[in-house]
Amino acid sequence: MKKRAQLSIFVIIGIVILASFMLVVFLSSSVGKDKIQQQIASISKQKNALASINSNEQSCLKYAADSALTLAGKQGGFIFNFQGGLADSSKVSQNEKGVYWILRDALDNPPEYPRYPNFVGIPQIPVLKKESTGLPSRYPAVKDELEKYSAYQFGQCMNLSQFEALGVEIQQLSNPSITVAFGESDTIFYLTYPIKITIGSSSQKKTTAQSYSSGVRFLSIYTIAKNLAYDDLNPNFMFTPEIVNQQRYNPLKADVAITVSPGPDYDIITLTDAKKKIGQDYYHLVFLRQNRNPILRRIQDITVNILDNINITADVTDPDEDKVAISVNKTKEQFYGGELRHTIGSMDSHSGDFSRFLNFKAEAK
Repeated sequence: MKKRAQLSIFVIIGIVILASFMLVVFLSSSVGKDKIQQQIASISKQKNALASINSNEQSCLKYAADSALTLAGKQGGFIFNFQGGLADSSKVSQNEKGVYWILRDALDNPPEYPRYPNFVGIPQIPVLKKESTGLPSRYPAVKDELEKYSAYQFGQCMNLSQFEALGVEIQQLSNPSITVAFGESDTIFYLTYPIKITIGSSSQKKTTAQSYSSGVRFLSIYTIAKNLAYDDLNPNFMFTPEIVNQQRYNPLKADVAITVSPGPDYDIITLTDAKKKIGQDYYHLVFLRQNRNPILRRIQDITVNILDNINITADVTDPDEDKVAISVNKTKEQFYGGELRHTIGSMDSHSGDFSRFLNFKAEAK
């Protein structure tokens, strides 16, 4: 009887030990499953967060790039410091319609005009990118403007606090930077954006390296506009649709149109790319040309006998292709404005002073 009681006790103890062991195994298994499930949930949340961040970055990069290209196109490649660019607005001539690429020379009055035979006006044209010579340029390069402004717009677009609702904390480690590359048929924006992602107790550092192909042929369009503007500083160049849309000046004439909208004070030159739209509008590059005085070329001094008849032809052209009205007045008034005083007589000791003055006046109409 005593042995049976002892055996029963051992059996009970064994059952208790076995049950305890099984309980420990069960609890361990449950805890392990919970940890695994938590890890799976954390990984899933991290993947979802990364996908959401990548999508947001790509969307903001597109917005920033399109905004930069559009603004640079409207302002002839300039983006001003108050807009988030680099150009000093106080040092660049502009108005509400755009930026001047060609300015009237303040000293362009005849007969000393043009001061340089093959140069009429003052250029205000930004370079596309910094010269390899390292020489400083008067205005910021278009490439630097696009990079600065697009990086600024990207930073404004990214809203990192929106991910907190997903249980994800995102910290920006440094400012985003964007590099612009110009191709013949595309302008590509490359983004570098270092961030730190924290989910619960785990964190991960990530540097975004995304790119956006805008499809804008900025290099080609800018080159056409720049060549035309510099050629137009030549007084003999005619900026007419028939000339500027020739293959020589506009190799993309099949889908890039060049138009001139004349005005009394300035002309608006627009290059429109019919192959690329940003939003609802075709991409265009605009620059202004300030109205310059007509060129009244100097008439050489002529000595004639008294009462002789002579013919004098005024040689007048207008660098902005405006119609010019020419008038001639006999007067001894002082030279002023666009008038040219020219002596056609000579001194005669017997008859006194027979000097006469012709004033040729040229006005753009």
